[in-house]
Amino acid sequence: MQENSFKRMIAHGALNTNYGRKKIVGPDRHQQRAREQLEQSLEAAQKRVDKKVEASKAQQDKVAESTSKGHRQRLAQRPRAVVRVEKAWKDAQNQRDQFAEQASALGPPRERADRDFRKQTLMTVRTLLLENALLSFMAVL
Repeated sequence: MQENSFKRMIAHGALNTNYGRKKIVGPDRHQQRAREQLEQSLEAAQKRVDKKVEASKAQQDKVAESTSKGHRQRLAQRPRAVVRVEKAWKDAQNQRDQFAEQASALGPPRERADRDFRKQTLMTVRTLLLENALLSFMAVL
């Protein structure tokens, strides 16, 4: 029973016509979003690396200052801090390199097929136009 009513609907609105391809090819938005996220992560990682480089330079300047002033206890503590800062710098570099690898693995921008909503809109308008024409014709009669 439902199948018959559906067949009548198709026949009434002439919905079984085909106006060409049903898909429109466009940019792959999923890949674009992933690329944007990776670019943001890569920028943040680069900023972290730059901060770590500055911190490393500042720590080495402190070591040089302690050496020139002849500090004994501070001079023993400073190299440990330098090692700790350089380790953080290397970790930040590794993270930045991983993001760069992921960005290059995405490859060039791809295209993806989207549904063509023009056909649906056209069918709906056509059906409504046909119904309105029939109703106005019946009103004139």
